[in-house]
Formats: sequence, structure tokens, C-alpha cells
Amino acid sequence: MTDQRLHDLLHETVADVTAPDLADTAWRAGLRGRRRRTTTLVAAAAVAVIAVAGTVALVEGDPGDDPAPTRKPTVAPTQTPTPSNRSTLRSTYEPEISSHDATYSGVPVWWAPTVADEQRLPAYPDSPLPSVVDLSQVSGSIDDDPLDRALAAYGVYGPDGGVEAVDVLGADGRLRSVDVSRVEPMTDPEGIQRVRLGPSLLSRGGDYLMFPQEHSILLYTLRTGRWSSFDTGTSPTWDATWIAADRIVLADPSRPLAQAPEYSVDGVTDGSSNVIGGAVPELPLGSSQLNGRARTGGTRMAQAFTAGATIPEPPGGASPEGTSDWISVTWTPGEILLIPSETGRQKSCCQVSGWIDASTVLYDSRTSTGTDLLAWRVGTGRFWVVTRLTGVTLGQQTVVTSYAQLTPPW
Repeated sequence: MTDQRLHDLLHETVADVTAPDLADTAWRAGLRGRRRRTTTLVAAAAVAVIAVAGTVALVEGDPGDDPAPTRKPTVAPTQTPTPSNRSTLRSTYEPEISSHDATYSGVPVWWAPTVADEQRLPAYPDSPLPSVVDLSQVSGSIDDDPLDRALAAYGVYGPDGGVEAVDVLGADGRLRSVDVSRVEPMTDPEGIQRVRLGPSLLSRGGDYLMFPQEHSILLYTLRTGRWSSFDTGTSPTWDATWIAADRIVLADPSRPLAQAPEYSVDGVTDGSSNVIGGAVPELPLGSSQLNGRARTGGTRMAQAFTAGATIPEPPGGASPEGTSDWISVTWTPGEILLIPSETGRQKSCCQVSGWIDASTVLYDSRTSTGTDLLAWRVGTGRFWVVTRLTGVTLGQQTVVTSYAQLTPPW
């Protein structure tokens, strides 16, 4: 089956899913300047080869790049992709004029910061989340210090694959531990018995924790400290996903065209949907696979994918096309964020974590130095760091993150 036919079938079954700072501008200008210098060197070498061979190359402009009078002139590219200039902000009240870095099947592609550049990103202004979360500093048990709603939940696996901690983060910036001793291991897709902690650990409203079990779903209500469960029959539960503040769908990646049953938190099932199909863009996927859950922000949906699609890479890099993870934002016309593969970046590095405002998507960046929550203003080259996670032993402990929906409606 071709990619196009797969997408046609997917979308036939999809249910409706419902003050810039100058420091950041300077950082982006420096980053793009470094990329432009790399491209200039490559272009100069290409011109020299063409002259010797007596060959003339014709470069066609990108039809997706509409001319804008405020953009700086660019040197005609000799190869694809070519980094675009970022024009500076005209004022703190006017929108940023930006050009994407490349295109893939007609969709604009933006290149994420490198691992090194992530360490120099500015902080996201007025973030509801702490700039640093130290997972070794837990204020106490949620039983002794109740919490109505959490902004985030963090799970920590030990070196043997067992769960060492599940903590929730309140709006006060404090971590509270949750006793999950009653949660039973289940069989994962690889046939291994382990407790499922995933991106749908915390509900969209931040008031429930969800733990898939064999043939059932186990829920913990933060405001009451009450555990509850409901049966799911023979439907697989490993990829159970929140689709509303109080609704769960039993998604099954092995059956991407199938409608999956929906349940309320009370265990009532009265519908079905295809959240997997709704997250797949109309693009050649190659061998890319879904990575984590799709997150909606207003009319937009963001979904992370593993490497496999031959999306253009930054010039001068060591990553061949098809080796980098990426994020698709589906709307009109759509956007792609490519996270270039490099030394120090983990595979399946960058799940979508949500939206921090109507146009800024959050994603995890997992590297050899830890896990950072980053923000990307969709359709621009602007990035921030939101939260840096510390307090775990790298190489021995693995962190799982799950975030509430930070943009209304809850």
C-alpha cells in the first residue's frame, strides 16, 4: 500500500478532533549566521566544481517562499536545502517575519536547535512551569499534602526497568509523590512485563493519573486520593490515550485504520474514534512511526515521529536524510520541525508535550545530558527552554514526562 493510499484511508476514518525578547532574537540571528556561513562554504565548493566541469546549474526558487519586502536579500542557493535569513523584529508588538529552512512535499520545514545550542536557549517568558525541576527534591506524599490539579507528572524507571517513583508537580512548583504500589505490571508490545508509565499518565485537566492494566484501566483522582478502575474487555490498553478532560480512547497502533473504543472516567463506553489516523499528516512517511501522543492546541494538532521520512537536513551536517526525528503540526498549510540527529541526541528523542499558548508547541528533548522541555513558536525560527529536569542518574534512571493541557479549555 502506498503512503498516499494509506493517508487516504486514514483520513476517511478520522473522527473530528476537537512579547518577544531581544536576547532571543540575537541568539537566533547568531545561529542562522553560523548556518549561513556553513552553506556559503559548501556553495563555493560546488561553484568551483561546476566551473571545472563546464556545467551550468539552474536553481529554481521555492514556490512556497512568497517575497516579503522586509526580508533581507539572500544569495541564490546552489543546493537544497538552504537556510533562510531571519528578519529582525520590527517592534515588540508586530509579528516576526520568518522564512522556513526547507520544504518537504510542499510543507515548510524548520530545523530545531542542535544539542549544543539548546543549552544557550533563552527561558520562555511567564511560564507556568518552573525553569528547573529537581526530581530528587520531593516535598512529601500527596496523601499528606493534597493537590487538586497537577501541571505535570513524572515517572522514573530504575536500571532494572522497575518503577522507582511517580511524582506530580503542582502550581506551587512543589513535587508530591504518589504511592503506585497497587499498579500491576502488564505485557508491553515487546512481550516484557512492566508498569506502563507514558505520555498519557496525567489527564488533560491535570486531575487524574491513568495506569493501563491487563483488560482494565486504573485511575487515581488527585483531589480525593481515590483509586478506581473499569474493565475494557479484550481491547488492548497499552496505548490508552486521553482525548478529553474525562475521556480515554484505547488506541491500537497495530490497527491504525480501526475505530477505537472510548470510555469516560466512570467506565462508560458510548463511542469510538480514530485518534491515530487524525494525527497522521498527508506526507510520505517512509519508515517513520508515531512517537508518543498527539496534542491539540486550538485548531492545530502536533504529533512526533521517529526517523524514516527523507526530510531535508541542515547543510554541512553528518546526518543523511531519513535519520532524524520530526514533529508534524497539522493545520493549513502545515509545518514540520526536524530535530537533526547528532551525537548526544537520543533516538525517539522528542515527544510532543503539549501547547504553552495557542501558537507555541512544547516538546521533550532527550540527550546525553538529560531531558529538557523546549518550546517552538510554530511557523517561526523561535525556540525557548521551558524546564530543565535534574535529579536523576543518567544512564541508570529513565524519566517519563506527562503534562496537563496548559492552554484553555481545560
